[in-house]
Amino acid sequence: MDKLADLIEAQLLGETEPIVQDRPIPVEAQLLGEAKPIVQDRPIPVKAEKKIDSWFFRIAVGAANNIYPEELQDVLDELEDIPDINKISFNFDFSLYRSLSDRKTMIGFTYNGSGDAYEFKGDELNFYQYLFGISLIHYPGNIIGNGLYVRGDLGTAFLIFDSSFGNAEQSENGFGYQLGAGYSLPTAIGIEFDAMLSYGGKKIEDKDYSVVLFNFGVSF
Repeated sequence: MDKLADLIEAQLLGETEPIVQDRPIPVEAQLLGEAKPIVQDRPIPVKAEKKIDSWFFRIAVGAANNIYPEELQDVLDELEDIPDINKISFNFDFSLYRSLSDRKTMIGFTYNGSGDAYEFKGDELNFYQYLFGISLIHYPGNIIGNGLYVRGDLGTAFLIFDSSFGNAEQSENGFGYQLGAGYSLPTAIGIEFDAMLSYGGKKIEDKDYSVVLFNFGVSF
């Protein structure tokens, strides 16, 4: 009791320093004050590139405006003026392509043609233009099978004339080309649909033939 009384008296007189009690710092405060935020390195996701098939096969059909040398064109124009005569103008395209490493270009082979088929009272008269050669398709703004494309064909050209009055006749081989543009729409099942407008010219037996065509195609 004497010691306690002396201690109280000393504090009252200011002779002793105040008692300071050391308190432990809470663990939470230590963590907040000393720990640095944990930064976790996360890989930046990379969008996978769409897979491009190595080979494409295109089939297309459509309408055509065939233009013949002047003498033949005059005869056909007169033929069209006959009452009750029926005429169908058409084009077709079968092409096989190989995609290139730039993912925008395809090169391959094409077999395409156009024709005018006349029918009058059961009699038929048909004119066909054919082109067999190399074909190239390029997508300037997107990958193969998606969006706007341009196309060029170059190769051997020939004609076939067929009628109900005799056997079919084929011309000598000549030179032909085709230039066009189209738009392609991809699908989730790997098939592309497209529409194409083009112009083609042919030089056969020293005479000029040409065609303006429009077709719808499917590629797979």
